[in-house]
Amino acid sequence: MIIRNSRNQLLEVEYNEGFWDGDLEQRDKMATFIKLVEPSASRWQTLEYYRARNSESDSRLLSLPLHNLKHIQIDGAVWRGQGTTLDAPKLSSVTVCRSSVAWRSLSGLQVLILGSTNPAFDDLMTILQASPGLSYLSLKEMWQEMGTDGPPSSYKRTINLPELRTLQIGGTLTDSTSLLLDCIEAPSLETFTVAGGYKTELEDYTQLCEAAGRHIGVFPLPQSLKQPKVSIMAQERVMMFGLEGRHITIWNPTWTGTTGARVKFVAIASAMKRLDSRVCEQVKILDLSCSDNEQVGDYLRVGHAHFPRITQLLVVEGGTCETETGMVLPHLSSPSKFGLAEEWLFPKLARLKLDLSRSVDTDLGGKLVELTRRRKDAQQTAGITELRITVRPGAIDASTLQILRQSVLLFNLSVVGGQ
Repeated sequence: MIIRNSRNQLLEVEYNEGFWDGDLEQRDKMATFIKLVEPSASRWQTLEYYRARNSESDSRLLSLPLHNLKHIQIDGAVWRGQGTTLDAPKLSSVTVCRSSVAWRSLSGLQVLILGSTNPAFDDLMTILQASPGLSYLSLKEMWQEMGTDGPPSSYKRTINLPELRTLQIGGTLTDSTSLLLDCIEAPSLETFTVAGGYKTELEDYTQLCEAAGRHIGVFPLPQSLKQPKVSIMAQERVMMFGLEGRHITIWNPTWTGTTGARVKFVAIASAMKRLDSRVCEQVKILDLSCSDNEQVGDYLRVGHAHFPRITQLLVVEGGTCETETGMVLPHLSSPSKFGLAEEWLFPKLARLKLDLSRSVDTDLGGKLVELTRRRKDAQQTAGITELRITVRPGAIDASTLQILRQSVLLFNLSVVGGQ
């Protein structure tokens, strides 16, 4: 155990029982030690407690009168479900991993970090309801143990967290996470992350993505963002959608082939359904990365539908095959059908960056020239003023390159790979 600061000041305490693991006198040593430090408990300001594998001292330690405690961190070698009521009225920061406390004894928090622990859903909601000043919330590997009370089939409570700046969720069940996100109102979010790996082939992610999308697209965007960018990634077994520091990522090993491609597209489209329109109008850059089996055209159309003011498009190397990458060009070179009507995708588009290094199209240069010409001539679109492309050696002949240089204000060519 380490106690910092002088005898008359508030104390910072580190208590690691792991040093006694395997000691035959472990229990007696722990009890004696807690008895020695008990008189100073009311002066503890910070407590970092690591519980040993076979320890039973946590109930006594955590029930001490910790009347000046502001920060507590509890971790354990193995999961322990027994909870202790904390007598810590000034507590503002709580971290609990592989352990438990009497959850409803927590209130007025500014920071809450939970990992590999299982408060009942209603208990967590009670903590959040009692902590309107919460600024940082992290939930990792939650609700994984059997016997944990999950969310009810319907839940009407709204949790207002006006000061919440960071919300991180990872490795939690989809239904619990969806319901939690639907209940939380957090207009000041700057960093938002939902990440999960799932192995169930038939799992429906639309509700989770919709709930996450509401927070990804909450208005206003952080003031530090000068050029807001939306990112779409659809690789063979993973999808991601996000706006700068707010995003959702889902990984599933069953996502292969055409079926997997469709599931990912539906999930990403679902994440866009509840974006605030004011945020969508501020976004100027679309960053798209797709794998071999994705339908690039579908992503371009859904991006156009939600982000009408895109001026810069990045289609970068992400395992994209030549056929799908080549499909970018015709989608941008002529109007696309939306029901019975036709529209040019991204009419304000002026800057284009394409990774065409895997393309074997013998008329690649000609198609790029056609793209710039048609968008310049069309009355509904801004002309391309900046074109950056990556190609394989010899993909575009010298005369066509000269035409491209003359077609735009800024032209940049990168050549990768061998002959």
